[in-house]
Amino acid sequence: MITRRCAPSADGRVDAVIVDYATPELAVRCWRSLIECPLFASVTVVDAKAAGWSYAQSVNTTLNDGRAEFVLALNADTRMLEPPAAVLDLFDSDPTIAVVGPRQVTSDERIVHGGIFGTNQAPEFRCWQAPLLLHLDETADTRDAVTVSGSVYFARRSVWDELGGFLDTPHFYEETWLSYLARHRGHRVVYTGSTTWIHEFNQSPTTEGWRARVAAQSREIFRAACNREGTACD
Repeated sequence: MITRRCAPSADGRVDAVIVDYATPELAVRCWRSLIECPLFASVTVVDAKAAGWSYAQSVNTTLNDGRAEFVLALNADTRMLEPPAAVLDLFDSDPTIAVVGPRQVTSDERIVHGGIFGTNQAPEFRCWQAPLLLHLDETADTRDAVTVSGSVYFARRSVWDELGGFLDTPHFYEETWLSYLARHRGHRVVYTGSTTWIHEFNQSPTTEGWRARVAAQSREIFRAACNREGTACD
């Protein structure tokens, strides 16, 4: 169920979708942070709980209707602090860049995305929950990553369409699969600390038991997809 949709600019380069799961006030705040930015061709909020959709289904279904050069998937508990010009400049600098993920911090300035490096079999989450002040320079770099966070996930539409968007899982690993597949097909996945988004993290009213159950289900779907493609995974 689409609850809010707007088209900020006919010349916008990004179609954005905000996926809400029972946090409408956060979704509206995220939506308001985007709607006046002319870099966006469209901004849509999807009530995933009402629609009975997963994150992947919400994102894929919405973005299939867009035509902008780039796409952006957002959790409802995120918020843009500045226009994503630095992200678009990165895409423009190299046509092999398929995915870009910016730095994310909580409102009390703890890092919840500072880049995911290492290998497919052993991804390393840099500076997870560490104070931004202590790692400001360390996480300000721009470099190739194993994957980037699905809560603020930019992708080149041509590659998004080529690869089929997010993997349809109950809740987790949807963006990890797309990043692994993109790299497997010769594209680049890049983390950048040149711009920062707020991500309040884990605000949806889910239980630890539910998260553990759907994480296990999602992991099996993810591993099966990797096996079919011949892509290494953990």
